[in-house]
Amino acid sequence: MKLCTFVNRGQDRIGVVDEKYVFDLCGVQALAEKLKGKWPGLSRIMDEPFPERMIDFLEMGEKALDGARRAVEFARTYSEQGDMKLLAPSAVPIDEVVWRTPIPNNAAVWCIGGNSPNTQRVHGTEPTDYPFGFLKPTTGLRGHMEPVEVPEFYNWYRWTPELGVVLGRKARNVPFKEAMDYVIGFTCCNDMASQFHYGQYTDRDDVHYLDRMIASYHGKAADGFMPIGPWITTKDEVGDCYDLNIYGRESGLHRDRGHTCALVLGPEQIINVLSRYMALPAGTIISLGAMHIDGLHIYDVVPEGGYMEVDIDRVGVLRNPIIDRRPHYRD
Repeated sequence: MKLCTFVNRGQDRIGVVDEKYVFDLCGVQALAEKLKGKWPGLSRIMDEPFPERMIDFLEMGEKALDGARRAVEFARTYSEQGDMKLLAPSAVPIDEVVWRTPIPNNAAVWCIGGNSPNTQRVHGTEPTDYPFGFLKPTTGLRGHMEPVEVPEFYNWYRWTPELGVVLGRKARNVPFKEAMDYVIGFTCCNDMASQFHYGQYTDRDDVHYLDRMIASYHGKAADGFMPIGPWITTKDEVGDCYDLNIYGRESGLHRDRGHTCALVLGPEQIINVLSRYMALPAGTIISLGAMHIDGLHIYDVVPEGGYMEVDIDRVGVLRNPIIDRRPHYRD
């Protein structure tokens, strides 16, 4: 099942992505209640209303997931046999959807650094048995097809296709063997970074690259520099998260390919360690890091119509147009 947040009738709503439509769960439930007693074989979808926010949906746990499955089953059947005029307000054609990031009010995104042998070789770091990294603020979040603006004062920037792990419930002091029980699914992440500022503010070269990037507000926390989406694909549909190809494309040009078998630390160990130090709320997203080259570096100004694309097997394809405000190439 693919869970998303999208715009329906001017409001952000929770949806389930089907082959042709995105179904608004609240709207489908309302229609089912209206037809109760008139539609053959219709059973109650859920004893209480679906919440309007994804984070509240996740906190309802398996009850909400079961209700969503029943809602989609009803919507599919009704779209084939019922009056589509009644269902239409809650069934948006997939090519007309306005997407939001799956969890718009997520507290932050936990990003893991140096989590593949290639990035360790590039930066000269040694493998570790604990996760390190940085946080992305909510101002950095963008959904599928939402444009990302690159400020005019950046010399260059980079972006990285990564697999995101989504927690379905609060995690605190989670044992390694139980960690995947807290995972509801996976999503596509695009970890973007700017690298303009060091030359502008200092001539020092005695600070390690990773230290500068991980500790930098400038480098990692810019507005729009964490696209996520298009949806959350539940873990039962994804299967083995250590057997996924990850592709990065720029305006249709293939730029990067990695595989999650390269993970140094998997979700189990990361959740186990992080949850010792802090409570990870439902809706937490952990971006697992670059699996191949550490970011696609963009020097030349991207022409109008350019876009970034993260494509992960069995998870989804995340595309974001680039609005490049840089006037020209600068060293």
